[in-house]
Amino acid sequence: MKRQNLEVLPSKQVGFVVVLAVISGGWCVLSNNDNQDMINTLIASHFAVLVSQTIVLLFFSWQVLKYRAIYPLIAIRKKTELLHYAFIKRLLIESCLYFGGYSLPFLFTDAPRFLDGPMLTGSLLLFLRFLFIALMAILLVGMLHCKHPGMLLMTVFISNIIYHYVIEINYLLIMYSPIYDPLYRAIHGIYY
Repeated sequence: MKRQNLEVLPSKQVGFVVVLAVISGGWCVLSNNDNQDMINTLIASHFAVLVSQTIVLLFFSWQVLKYRAIYPLIAIRKKTELLHYAFIKRLLIESCLYFGGYSLPFLFTDAPRFLDGPMLTGSLLLFLRFLFIALMAILLVGMLHCKHPGMLLMTVFISNIIYHYVIEINYLLIMYSPIYDPLYRAIHGIYY
């Protein structure tokens, strides 16, 4: 009997993630008419959170839900750990490819990088965003055996929005540069 493994990275799915990432990053570079900071364009502009990352999370959940119908058969054969490991590996690789492709247009153009704050803090902001999306992708693997997968999906979407609008906007961006603090901008007459 032949042993079959879960195909870890089908090329069409990888291609979709990379194309979406490059299109999103390219749109951010092209829409940056005021030559704003890379962090301002990628995080503070809200495009990545509201459109691109939501599509990526939906795509991740679709990949997991394709296997939900056969999950009982996998569980009977005691292969759930193998399936979970394969999905976690797949989604982490796709998350890396997404964030790599997303920042690619900034690396190969003369778009401004880290003008408003230190490079280390800005890089940590981007890395925290990557870690958060990777954690959300790992949580989506729970949709295989969750009783209400729609509730888990909504929790992931709401967590993504809360992380962005509460933690990133109100705390992390201000740590990167005081320009992102609305009070600081009002006092100094900075409007954009």
